[in-house]
Amino acid sequence: MTNNIKLLSTVFAVGMAAVLIICGTSEDIYLKINRPIKDYKDVKAEFEAMSENFHMKNYYGKREKKMTDKVNNLDIKEELNSEQVLSLISNYCENNGIKINRVSFEGMDEVIVDGTENAESTYNFHDNILKDGELLPVTVEFNCSYENMLQFIDDIKNNTGNVALTKMCLLCFDDGTVNVVINMNFYSLNTDG
Repeated sequence: MTNNIKLLSTVFAVGMAAVLIICGTSEDIYLKINRPIKDYKDVKAEFEAMSENFHMKNYYGKREKKMTDKVNNLDIKEELNSEQVLSLISNYCENNGIKINRVSFEGMDEVIVDGTENAESTYNFHDNILKDGELLPVTVEFNCSYENMLQFIDDIKNNTGNVALTKMCLLCFDDGTVNVVINMNFYSLNTDG
């Protein structure tokens, strides 16, 4: 019986050793199999994210091109100073037989125009330059016929992309003339990004 006990203890010890070796080995085998699977899943997820980024880059690249084309088709200057704005307003008024009474640039001294070619102002127009998507609010006051005022508005609407009329006040007189005060925003747009 002692031989049987020795044999059973030996078999039990060998069996336990085999179980420990198999368990240890199976854990190594499990890790050896699962680590590449995990690495594969990680690489696949990174690849899918990168692929999506390329797709989005192409999508936004096409959208940027379309928007750039639209902006390039606009007639908006990249740089505009208040002297150019005054010249534009003067040309619109002159083309429609309108005499300017007053022009003011928001945040600046008022410019009084007396209707002569040599109207002078102490304001330095070159100090105020619009660029990089800015706007310059301007108020213009003049007297004219109602028809001339409508033509003035049509000329602005049809001939430029860098001005928007924001407010207009009219005072009608018995002689058929109107006193007009128009608020406008002149825009500049930088397309270089």
